[in-house]
Amino acid sequence: MLKDGEILKKVDKCPWMISNKGRIKSLKTNAEKIQYMGTSGYYFVSYNSKTYLTHRLVAQYFIDPIPKGMVVNHKDGNKTNNHVDNLEIVTYKENTRHAFDHGLMVPLCGEENSMSKLTNSQARNLINDIIKGLANGELAIKYNLHDRYISLVRHKKRWKKLWSEFGSINAEMSNGNDRNKSLSPQQFVQVVKKIKNGVSNASIEREFNLSSGTGSRIRHKKIYFNWWKDYFGESI
Repeated sequence: MLKDGEILKKVDKCPWMISNKGRIKSLKTNAEKIQYMGTSGYYFVSYNSKTYLTHRLVAQYFIDPIPKGMVVNHKDGNKTNNHVDNLEIVTYKENTRHAFDHGLMVPLCGEENSMSKLTNSQARNLINDIIKGLANGELAIKYNLHDRYISLVRHKKRWKKLWSEFGSINAEMSNGNDRNKSLSPQQFVQVVKKIKNGVSNASIEREFNLSSGTGSRIRHKKIYFNWWKDYFGESI
């Protein structure tokens, strides 16, 4: 017996009728077919050793043929609700975004992500070093990473969750040549000696090929905090 507003359509190559409400009727027995739930949580039925997902059948016969590379999304996030009004044909990207937005899929963070370049402990150490004022080039060598990756961490494009553990602390944002040019310890000592001898920031920046403003940041201890302490016994 049909339910209110229910419509049936014949399924090609199978002795079934598919309902816009997600039910499947057997043409052989005239009874509703039993649907099984797969390990992924979707209902399915089988015929001649082939598996048919119910939500895809409903979409195919009551929305549109499903283009190659497209998937059928459950709008309410409930994989068992195969009513046509709850289904939409979308791209894989749209389907994944929907899953994240509705809490159906949680992105792996930190070292749990197989693509992570650092462990959580290493990332904390890196963030600490960034806060202390170490330059990108120096950190790239220390952690065996590309300096562009260090820049992403510095600007909180990576390891954002771990950054939150450090409160509202902001890293010194390097720019210009600083992304590619950092001072060695020996150069830092030379720079500070020049600062103490009254050499101007502009002269120091030209001599050491530093971007504009770097001399001032070193002079006022906005960067290289740890070296100020290690080599000159001075802290901020």
